[in-house]
Amino acid sequence: MTDIEALNRPPAASHLIAASEHAWRSIQVRHTAVPDVVLILGTGVERGRLVKLGHWWDGRWTADGEIRGEVLLAGEALHLPPAQVFEVLLHEAAHGLNAVRGVKDTSRGGRYHNAQFKATAEELGLVVAQMTPYGWARTELGPDALATYGSEITAIGDAMRIARRIGGNVRLGGAEETAEIGGESDAGAGGTDAERGSGTGPAMCGCGRRMRMAPSVLAQGPVLCGLCGQEFATERGTERPNPSEVVEPVRHATPAAEQRSPSATEDAIRTLTAMASTVEGAFILAEVGAWREAHRSGEARGIEVGTTAELAVANSAARALLQLEGALTGAAVEIDGRQLLVGELVIVGEHLVPLVDLDGVELPPPGVLGTVIGTDPDTGSFIVDFPIAGTNRFDVHSRAASALEYGYAEVKQRAGAPLIDLRTLPEAVPPDRPELNLVPELSW
Repeated sequence: MTDIEALNRPPAASHLIAASEHAWRSIQVRHTAVPDVVLILGTGVERGRLVKLGHWWDGRWTADGEIRGEVLLAGEALHLPPAQVFEVLLHEAAHGLNAVRGVKDTSRGGRYHNAQFKATAEELGLVVAQMTPYGWARTELGPDALATYGSEITAIGDAMRIARRIGGNVRLGGAEETAEIGGESDAGAGGTDAERGSGTGPAMCGCGRRMRMAPSVLAQGPVLCGLCGQEFATERGTERPNPSEVVEPVRHATPAAEQRSPSATEDAIRTLTAMASTVEGAFILAEVGAWREAHRSGEARGIEVGTTAELAVANSAARALLQLEGALTGAAVEIDGRQLLVGELVIVGEHLVPLVDLDGVELPPPGVLGTVIGTDPDTGSFIVDFPIAGTNRFDVHSRAASALEYGYAEVKQRAGAPLIDLRTLPEAVPPDRPELNLVPELSW
């Protein structure tokens, strides 16, 4: 088919799928262990937020009796340049290759990307960088991959005549993930269960206050916050502050050593000492120590435990260790008996109805990790930075705050039964029987 004929044919999803499937086969030619997959178009929006550009889901399909994984390409990603769309496929190919090799390259429902993922992604031609707190999740095409797959990228670009519309009510990922679409990334296109933010969001100052202002007005000169003295700026126009550098609102920065009270240090020592006095506690302390060492070496993983009881102990041990190191600072706020400090890692827990923060902004979906970047006991509020969804400001007495849990440890997921092949069943599965093993390993 000539270029003119291609342009004259009506846009269709089938053309894009065909180009993507051809690109996948090209990846397989160069990396023969990359598995066959079923490639689908879908959405990366979950509960009103764009939270992924694609995913890898192992063992989701059968094709002529052969088990295949699923690769989803989010329709929202089709607003991006063709090279970044191809990068989504190559990122998922790295997950697929690790699945064939029996290598666990993620945890936390696929959100943490560990050093195993980094190694395989680089093997396939991706450049990998960290995306706190999701590990080695940010990827982009390296120069060799751009040259190698030039024709495949061009073919995808020719077929990109469709894209899923992003509604005005959809919140996009935070600017730390390379804001693009329209104008996060899980990885160059990328970041992890991340997405690309678009447009100019509200201007923010150092203490987390937000103010909406037209970009042209903001560009006329600095607008300073009367509380912290810092300039208001949009996330697109300034780097998101490092959580370790952000101080609690309405207070001036003080050295970490001064912010740690003797009683807090003594409490941390007592917590760790008590744990070390039991066999179970000693095992958990060993895992916590390994977790902390992994973080220092660049592998952002969770602490894996076997039971919910161990979960609480491991979270307590992790917090005690971080307090001793001075990684948790500022004045504490308390939520349902849980103390939060600046630098704290939290995770959105399960909730049945949508929850909103002090600004009326909906929380990210359950399982999304964030870091506390500001606390203000005087007003009973605190700020959490979710790398794939932006910042949220909470009231300590709100239902939204109660949905947050400590995010250091996780209960290790045990392998479930295989997917059911309905063709082999003597009778239909009872309606009340849940489908087995269908929790997706989301890449971003």
